[in-house]
Amino acid sequence: MKLNLSEKGGCPVHKLLGLCCGMLALVACTDGPSKTERGLNYMPDMYVSPALKSQESYVVQQEALDENGEIVVSTMEIPAMMTPPAGTIPRDFMPYDLNDPEIADGMVNPLAAADPSNARLGRDKFEQFCAVCHGKDGNADNGYVAEKLLGVPSLTTPVVAEYTDGRIYHFITTGKGRMPNYKAQLLPQERWAVIHYIRSLNAASLRVDEAQTLDAAGKSFKPLPEAKSSAQREIWPETSK
Repeated sequence: MKLNLSEKGGCPVHKLLGLCCGMLALVACTDGPSKTERGLNYMPDMYVSPALKSQESYVVQQEALDENGEIVVSTMEIPAMMTPPAGTIPRDFMPYDLNDPEIADGMVNPLAAADPSNARLGRDKFEQFCAVCHGKDGNADNGYVAEKLLGVPSLTTPVVAEYTDGRIYHFITTGKGRMPNYKAQLLPQERWAVIHYIRSLNAASLRVDEAQTLDAAGKSFKPLPEAKSSAQREIWPETSK
């Protein structure tokens, strides 16, 4: 049996040689044989991103054909800091759009006051952000800035005790008077925990004031020990099962 090379399809050897030539041509088109080089760059922006400074924009040029078939180059500037799309919020961000403290009075603290973890969180955040002005024990006279900045209110007064949790949360979130807002420093859960800790400081102060009032009236009673909340104890009580 004779092999007819003129048959349709040609010789398989020719196909193999054509494939090898194509592969060699592809390799020859690369930038170099070194493994440190990428060769063909199909998407250069994926490897080398534009380095932009703050408030700077980069220029993008686009080519298009006009009605006469001529190439027209248009230039467009894209700002580095683009405005987020409408309705979007950062991840883990809880929007707060209340402007009236009286409306905030209806908010309820979602954290359990008896939970030791909430007490620890409230104490840590209070000492980190609030104690510098209001004092570590809630008394502004013991704060670091009381001598330099007058008018800082104490948090152990009956006025603060009458505030609802929602109102205190509103003041922490939006600020009050010379006090700036702490919505960027404290997450919503941390603000509610701080409120629980303020309540414990206020309750401890009221018990001490009550004991001093009875003593001044000359009534016989056994002085109350200094009240300490669970957040102030060195050893935390175990949670009840």
